[in-house]
Amino acid sequence: MYKKSILKAYYNNYIRDISIVFLLLLPLIICNAITLFVGHGLNLIKFNELANSLFYLSNLLIGIYPIALCLITSYYIATKHGVNAMVVVPYSLVLFIAVSVPNELVSVHSGLPNNPLIALLAALISAMCCTSFRLFPLDPSRIDFVKTLYKHVLHFVCFLLLTVILVRLTTLKWSSKTVHLYRCLN
Repeated sequence: MYKKSILKAYYNNYIRDISIVFLLLLPLIICNAITLFVGHGLNLIKFNELANSLFYLSNLLIGIYPIALCLITSYYIATKHGVNAMVVVPYSLVLFIAVSVPNELVSVHSGLPNNPLIALLAALISAMCCTSFRLFPLDPSRIDFVKTLYKHVLHFVCFLLLTVILVRLTTLKWSSKTVHLYRCLN
């Protein structure tokens, strides 16, 4: 009975958190819908050049959506766990772009990374890294500023090494011999 209530609480927190993140993205989605609606209306009354400009803007809004999802999710998780969001947000953006570009997960129209799943995973991984090793904000007036700065640099270098490992794992190309060996072992 106790385990069910704990699972229910985790589930309710998860649903609430997902709802908050996607509600924060709602203005972007509504702006995209309005842009498309007005663009099609302008197309009907033969203002094609203005309509094409709005369709271009709509494509940009669609391209910005995964980046906004990554930024808002990482910001929300950071503030929920009491971590400095100005550390978590750049980490997640670096990870999102570093994994998306080599895997060719970019939009043809805008050249921006466009995979929402990778955006969510990048935000979660960077938030986990930053909540596991808490860093205090940099304040140049503090006596231990240099020590804190070195901790930040070391933390970022370790995160970059993790990013390189994740990029290598996601871009790993399997040769036919490796696949054949895998099938033989199973």
